Amino acid sequence: MSKSDYVLVDHFRWIAALAVAIGHVRNLTMVDMGQNEMLDFGGLIFYFATGFGHQAVIAFFVISGFLVSKKAMYLRGGEKANQELKKFIIDRFSRIFIVLFPALVFTYVVTISLYPNVASVPILNNTNWSSIDTTVGNSDLDSRIWFCHLFLINEIACPTVKVNSPLWSLSYEWCYYMFVAAAAYAVVPKKGIGGWIFTLYAVLLFAAVVFLNIEILYLGLIWLCGGAARWSIEKRFIESNGLLILGAAATLAVLCFSRLNPGLFSDLLLGASLSFMLANACAKNLNYGGRIGGVLSGFSYSLYVIHLPVVIVVISSAQLYGFLPSRIEYGFLGGIVVFSLLLFCIVCAWVLSLLTERHTNALRNSLFHRVNQRVD
Repeated sequence: MSKSDYVLVDHFRWIAALAVAIGHVRNLTMVDMGQNEMLDFGGLIFYFATGFGHQAVIAFFVISGFLVSKKAMYLRGGEKANQELKKFIIDRFSRIFIVLFPALVFTYVVTISLYPNVASVPILNNTNWSSIDTTVGNSDLDSRIWFCHLFLINEIACPTVKVNSPLWSLSYEWCYYMFVAAAAYAVVPKKGIGGWIFTLYAVLLFAAVVFLNIEILYLGLIWLCGGAARWSIEKRFIESNGLLILGAAATLAVLCFSRLNPGLFSDLLLGASLSFMLANACAKNLNYGGRIGGVLSGFSYSLYVIHLPVVIVVISSAQLYGFLPSRIEYGFLGGIVVFSLLLFCIVCAWVLSLLTERHTNALRNSLFHRVNQRVD
């Protein structure tokens, strides 16, 4: 895939991460749209534009399928299949855990630090504070919950901690990686011991998903749509200005439809339309704002996994000192609070990315070198 293709995907990634973050910040600091006494046209646009968090996660699934599916296809037989399997697992492990592990540690520290003050902090004890449940209870201190997150089986063996609810999608992502890789690797005739262990793990994980959270498989169709988009580009099936315009129009229409009619059908429809648009846009070799897109997407993953606990820490601290006893109405003050807190989240994510995401390739290379040394 050419550099320009990655440019477009980079823009999709940072826009999606920003949409999730600003949606959570607005939801936790500003009253719901219907609770405002007076709301002008600008307010309607503001609430509408900051309400696409769930749709942004669907976009992440499409992007993931678009980028990762081709890597999994390298496992389909051949003399190097076992070596490619090691590369794939190390590649995905490095990408996910270099940010997830410190984010989990931070989330855990936030949880145990705030727990003693739950009674005096509305955002931590009031389920009606906003549509996002950020309450903290005894179950959040259970070590088993945190081990579930560490092994990416939250949403399968345990619920995702409310202090960092966006982590639900990472367990879904991990399942898609494992299932697609196992399906591709299944045709390999001569599997090594490591290959058989991986296959057994993938089968057990699949069985757990079927019996405990079948929704993971339903939303996996969206991930596959992203893979189909990548495949269509490789085969040069799509190269038309008309189809690009049609895809963009369909995606905008489905985005609006999904806001009014949330649910699995809307998610699948959005995944299909977004994949169609992405395939056409990449096939047309669009290349705008490559530098800024690369910079912003470079810490988009960090923003996604760290913004909510950061917001909760700030709001909880303010409430401990008597500030923000309730959410703010839409207006100048509300806008200042939302965008200031969003900017703070972006800075925190950027700092985290300097310590984590920026070193992903170094971690990959180090792990692969160590694994090869043990084999030799």
